[in-house]
Amino acid sequence: MDRLGYYEVAEGPLAAIAREKQIKGWLRARKVTLIEAANPDWADLVNTLRPPTTQILRSGDSAQNDWLQRRA
Repeated sequence: MDRLGYYEVAEGPLAAIAREKQIKGWLRARKVTLIEAANPDWADLVNTLRPPTTQILRSGDSAQNDWLQRRA
C-alpha cells in the first residue's frame, strides 16, 4: 500500500505505541473493518495531516499556528 488509509490521534507517544501494538495483534479482517468504518473508499488521507501547500507558511505565521493548534 502506498497511501495513508487510516490514522488515529493519541494522547502521547506511549499511548500511540500501545494502540499500535494492540492493532498489530489483530487479524487482517478486523484491521480492514476498522479502516473501512472510518474510510470506506480507502482514500489517501495524507493531505489531511499537512498544512495547505498552496500558501507559503513562515515561522510565526498565524495560518501555520492555527493549523498546528488544530493538530494538537
